[in-house]
Amino acid sequence: MGINYSIDAEARIVRLEYVGDSTVDELMATMRAIFRSPQYRPGFGFLADRRNAGAPASDDAEHILAFMVLHRDRIVGGRWALVIGSPASHDMGRIGQTISESGPMRVQVFQYIKNAERWLRESAPAHSRAPISEPPPPSVVG
Repeated sequence: MGINYSIDAEARIVRLEYVGDSTVDELMATMRAIFRSPQYRPGFGFLADRRNAGAPASDDAEHILAFMVLHRDRIVGGRWALVIGSPASHDMGRIGQTISESGPMRVQVFQYIKNAERWLRESAPAHSRAPISEPPPPSVVG
């Protein structure tokens, strides 16, 4: 179906929302559009919300890593927070996380969008890792 995106230049975060099934080619086209945006700068974090999307194809992670390596200068220093909504997406996210260890950007898998955003906003270096299993976000009382 597609990938919607918005760029928060002040927060240095690009938000990607996957809607339905999307292809790796759609992601690459979206990333190229982001790179052309005057709001985007290398080192921004990416918040990829896949909660409303189907599980990616098994070979997508390798294609995405190849794309990231090719565009290293556009993403170096950034982070990719992947928010998943299904066990199949979680398995693919873990594969992507492992593959990313040799790439220009760290990937971390999350179940909760607030935890993903917190990880992106951390001031720690891009190679820092949060645990895959995470507690639910704290409830707001008030």
